[in-house]
Amino acid sequence: MNHFLFSICVPVYNVEKYVSECIESVLKQTYKFFELILVDDGSRDDSLKICKEYEKKDNRIRVFSKKNEGQIATRNFAFSKASGNIILCLDSDDFWEPETLDKLNQYFMKYNCDCIYYNWKRFFKGESYLDKKINDKIELIKDKRLLFKKILGDTYYNSMCLKAFKKNCIPSNNDKVFEIIRHAEDLVQTVEIMDKSDCVLFVPDIFYNYRVNMNSISHNASSRFYVPGNPVRFFAYNFLKEKNLYSQEDWDDYGKFCASIFYSNLLKISRLKTSIKEKISILEIERDSEYYNQFLKSYKTGNGLKNLSLALFKKKKFIMLYFFLAMIKMLNCSSFFLRKLIKSTFYLTFNKKI
Repeated sequence: MNHFLFSICVPVYNVEKYVSECIESVLKQTYKFFELILVDDGSRDDSLKICKEYEKKDNRIRVFSKKNEGQIATRNFAFSKASGNIILCLDSDDFWEPETLDKLNQYFMKYNCDCIYYNWKRFFKGESYLDKKINDKIELIKDKRLLFKKILGDTYYNSMCLKAFKKNCIPSNNDKVFEIIRHAEDLVQTVEIMDKSDCVLFVPDIFYNYRVNMNSISHNASSRFYVPGNPVRFFAYNFLKEKNLYSQEDWDDYGKFCASIFYSNLLKISRLKTSIKEKISILEIERDSEYYNQFLKSYKTGNGLKNLSLALFKKKKFIMLYFFLAMIKMLNCSSFFLRKLIKSTFYLTFNKKI
């Protein structure tokens, strides 16, 4: 066999402005052996209509529609319809480079791996830019401990859209408890895929274009989309504990990393569009959570301000913590505008000299 059949799974929800560009990026692939599975997740705009129009034009496209349940449930539905050897996920407001499938096919043939991770760049207001390259070289990992240290040590690896994996690595459909979560939920399915993969390849190629969509849930500061207690991170912690992969040094590194992520969660809570009373209530739930008390409370970050925030949280000084985080936000904003001012000043000075 000199080629694989790729199943491309795309959850679709209220993206009538972008879904055509997403679909076109698949149809323009130089590699033609694929099926495109579009699952409308209860859209209230013309997304489903646009998808069905494409289905009429190309028999490689299959369109399904269901009630709104979120990303995990919609991806699981798409996985159940997939018939290809290799599974990929693509968000309906993002798009691929034209040679994505062709190069992935070559990598799968050459390295006989179960999963491939690739790079991405952001796309905002018509311009692309590289945030950071998570893979700067070709790397093949078979050791589970090294694999999970790499995957769980950087949030960039969470995304389901930055990996292609064999069909036998499809995550189970037992993650319904996480279906209500709308942030970082990809980590649950990622952990399952890595657990089923015996060989994972990391490549430096940039295949994925991530659209910065300010209307998406990931940019929504509503408390309605925030689930306290860190159930996703607690899932990862319990998984690692059950597998008994980590040394004490590994746990120390991972705990420090998770403490830093938790600090980011505290900042996020302070910025939710809700009352101070509700924010304090959410902080109390976080403080009483199993995740915090069984694992996180023993760890600190490598940053003094972050550690002070975590200390206030640990001592349940929630009001003080709230105002401290507000002050940090103001300082960050001031620092941002100061950096912009300095950059503009140098730019103008440089141009005047020319």
